Amino acid sequence: MLAPNLNIKDMKKILLFILLLIGSISVKSQTFTEIYRGDYYKIKGISNERNNMLHVYKNHDDDNIFIKSYGYPSDTINCFLIDDALNVEKKFEFYNSFILPDFCILNHKIYSFRGDIVWTNYYYVDNLWLLMYDSIENRLHKDTIMRFDDDTLKWTNGKEWLLSDRNILVSFESYPKIGGESVATKLIKIDTMGNVLNTKIFYHKCLTVDFGEMPNHYMYAINGSTMGLQLMQEHCAVYYLNKETLEIEDSIKGYDVQQLTPINDSLFVFTFFGGSGYSTFDSMSVFTLMNVNTKRITPVQSRKPGGFGQPPFFYTYSDYSLIDFRTTDSIYAAYIVRNSFEDYNDANIEFTNFNINGDTNFTFKINYDNGIFKQIQGVKATKDGGVIIAALSDEDDAWLIKFKPTGLISLTNVETGERETITVYPNPAKDFINVDIEATNFKQSEIELFDMQGKLVKKANLNSKKENRIDVSNLNSGAYTYNVMLNGKTISGKVIIEK
Repeated sequence: MLAPNLNIKDMKKILLFILLLIGSISVKSQTFTEIYRGDYYKIKGISNERNNMLHVYKNHDDDNIFIKSYGYPSDTINCFLIDDALNVEKKFEFYNSFILPDFCILNHKIYSFRGDIVWTNYYYVDNLWLLMYDSIENRLHKDTIMRFDDDTLKWTNGKEWLLSDRNILVSFESYPKIGGESVATKLIKIDTMGNVLNTKIFYHKCLTVDFGEMPNHYMYAINGSTMGLQLMQEHCAVYYLNKETLEIEDSIKGYDVQQLTPINDSLFVFTFFGGSGYSTFDSMSVFTLMNVNTKRITPVQSRKPGGFGQPPFFYTYSDYSLIDFRTTDSIYAAYIVRNSFEDYNDANIEFTNFNINGDTNFTFKINYDNGIFKQIQGVKATKDGGVIIAALSDEDDAWLIKFKPTGLISLTNVETGERETITVYPNPAKDFINVDIEATNFKQSEIELFDMQGKLVKKANLNSKKENRIDVSNLNSGAYTYNVMLNGKTISGKVIIEK
């Protein structure tokens, strides 16, 4: 309570001070501050708002990245347009609106979804709306897309994708979940005015879903199990959907597909674990290319758990896009490397850069480490050949990381500038292959060969720089990927064996 002897002038001064204080706190909480700068990357962060969150969404108008930041308790959602150098180009503020989730910027309008939420032990969506805002945060219209009152099933966990025809596809999972799993998913196709064009329910055991658009089909991945190859074969599928009717026309079975990202007219890349994905004893194929016409897969990078002191676990599951590219010879895929399976905080952000043939250009680890659990919230490839990674470092810190390879975009160690190359010949091979090595400080290495299912079929030592001869006469005809570790960096490629 104010003292009774304060006059109007004093009260105005106090009120002005309070307003300035509130304003300074608000502005400070919305500012990205540089917290690290190295030779190849810099980090800007927000760390002044409790439980800060940072999400990356699609901007279809220009090259700027669209970021949403919010924290609890707060009635304000802050959105930013950020350029490739992490400079804020424009800032938006939305009050008293918890948008769950945001969607995209298209035609200089911000589209988002919201629903009437019903809470029980969890929540489900009762009515679904599409909201559209202009560039000065004015809501232009709010359209009721669908009322779920007549559905036998309840629906939750929505995901959205913008289609090439500028319509929108929304996916929901059924509720209640039994043992954490849904029994069905629902697709709703709408236009940007909220008109429903088509719907389809898929009765399929479901933990996660993903989506990608190819020229002739929508690719809809429903993942019903991550626990072992047999269960994945039974409960995981990528469906080829008719673009008009949403009916299933074909499928690819047995792959727990996450981060489904179309590359060209026939190829998409995804993350896939060749085991449970949660065990240090399972081999893992982290990235995989698949041809939708031939259904042939090409592992980009095959990893196996290491011994003591080696990274045992790669975390790529996320509701946000972790793969992006501007050219098909430089595709970025980000993930978390946990150095201890038991300690979630003992982890680093890492990414791999590879090309459309599945050959790895380089891997890079973000060495800035505050010893706190990290989660990647999205990536965006930039026109200067680099990448922006949005990440959470703990419940308070949200980061934007900008990496630029400064021209070192081939098989080069980006931390030292030393070039390391591998030549495997003849290719195609018959009874043997030779391996030549060009590397600084080379002493000894080894080569690992994997079949197209990601199974290790051959391992051999490499003791010299020239003509390391490897016997492959006992291998069947087909395509194989190889990994060679040089100076802490994995170089991968493919070799064909013909009999």
